Parts: sequence; C-alpha cells; structure tokens
Amino acid sequence: MLIQPLIGQYKKGEYKDDIILKTNNLAAACFRTSKVFSIPFFSYPRYAGYREAAFHAIVRKNYGCNFFWVGRDHAGYKNFFGYDDSRKFCFKNQSKLGIKIITDNEPYYCKNCMRIKNTNCTNLKCSTRDIIKISGSLVRNLLKKNKKIPKYLMDTKISNLISKNSLVK
Repeated sequence: MLIQPLIGQYKKGEYKDDIILKTNNLAAACFRTSKVFSIPFFSYPRYAGYREAAFHAIVRKNYGCNFFWVGRDHAGYKNFFGYDDSRKFCFKNQSKLGIKIITDNEPYYCKNCMRIKNTNCTNLKCSTRDIIKISGSLVRNLLKKNKKIPKYLMDTKISNLISKNSLVK
C-alpha cells in the first residue's frame, strides 16, 4: 500500500509539510508490515476539483498503483465544485485513467454506539443527534482553538504530534 501525501500546500490553515510527513510515516508504521510505504508527492494544490482528482489518479498509476482512493471533495475549493463531482468524474473515466477508483461514504462517529461508521446505523437507539461528522476541517478547527482532539477522531499517537503550530499561518 502506498500512502502518498501531497507536499507543497501553502494555503493558510492547512498542515505544514513536516507535520504531514511525520503523521503519514506514523500512520504507515501502524500497519506493522514492510508492504506499506509513505512516500511524499511533491507538487502543489491546484484546487481544480475533479480534474485534479484525475491528475492525482494518473500520478499514482505511474507509481505502479492499481487502486486510488478519491474523497468526496477531492481537490475541491469551498463550494465551487459539486459535493461528489470528483468521485463521479473519476468513476466515469476510470478505464481512461487506467486505475481502479475506490470511494466510500463519509465517516461519522456514533456517540450511542461509540464507533466510527460509514454506513447507516442499524441500532434503533441511535438518532441523528448521536452523529458527529468526521472531517479534516473539524480537526483543524479544534487545533485552532487549542482544544484536545478526542480519541474517537484520531489515534492519540498522531494527535499528540499536532497542535495549532502545525498549521500554516
């Protein structure tokens, strides 16, 4: 498995490159196998939505990957692109891209079940009030307020490495 973070993000509020490298290396080490690699992709964000998601897929194909994960708002900017445009475009064009596109539903934490899920909760005791959406924006906002990141959002080994100073000012 290749974990390949984009290095070169200079937008205010994004993570600094050194923190991205440290946390991704730690995440790769959690798999406890020599078959997981964390290798940075030195580029810069274009915030070009589905076009950039396709570009990222091609780059990973050129690294020898067979599969590429496309997020719900991959390379998006605010609400300029549609919620699912990157995934739809990459799925539609995966034969042209030459790589299998993988996606999944957004994760959320169910306070009642005390678990992270990405499918509808089947527990009848759970309601929408029990759901906490998980996102990078949520974590960054907690950091900006100097708040501790809850264990259900992030492994403590990683959350201990990041702080408000981890973000580009």
